[in-house]
Amino acid sequence: MGKRKIYRGTDLNIQQFLHRLDHDDHADVITEVIPPANTRIEYEQNATNRRSFDFARWYGVGINSITFACQRQIERFQAGQDALVRVSTLTAYTTSLTHFLNYLVQLVVAFRRVITLAEIDRDLIDGYIG
Repeated sequence: MGKRKIYRGTDLNIQQFLHRLDHDDHADVITEVIPPANTRIEYEQNATNRRSFDFARWYGVGINSITFACQRQIERFQAGQDALVRVSTLTAYTTSLTHFLNYLVQLVVAFRRVITLAEIDRDLIDGYIG
């Protein structure tokens, strides 16, 4: 008898959010749900000294849809929905996100316009890495 795939259950209680597709079929979050009521992520006990992370400072500065997507993805990782990620890894992700989101805020100031999730492409990432 062959091996059977065992599927682990996931918590599907992460709040769903409304989105629509723009003219290029990119998902665009409906702005009425941004920022969410709770912008803070609480971590379980872990080996780092980080116990929480708050996305509040990146809402209202021109990168709302990107901040929202990042927050929701971290919440999905926490719930085990996309991958089994350790808490110490999540704290590293949010530390890296701090640098990336700050870079995007600098672009908002330089370009004098809002930056959307659809604009994250290879050129933007290369600029960040540079």
